[in-house]
Amino acid sequence: MYLKTWKALLLGLCVAAIGMVFCAPNSLAGEGNLDQQVQELIEQNQALTDRLMQVEHQLSGMKAAPET
Repeated sequence: MYLKTWKALLLGLCVAAIGMVFCAPNSLAGEGNLDQQVQELIEQNQALTDRLMQVEHQLSGMKAAPET
């Protein structure tokens, strides 16, 4: 008896979770502009990579400079 109840509860929770993912207006599935978001993330990643390279270059220059 309890096993059937737990299975039904688990199935209900799974159905509710799937419904929330696909029906939520702010989710990726609801927006439908996944390609645009991926492109923005790629651009942000490139900008952060460039900034990291600049900081590493500045840091290596600071380490190479003699202390006074």
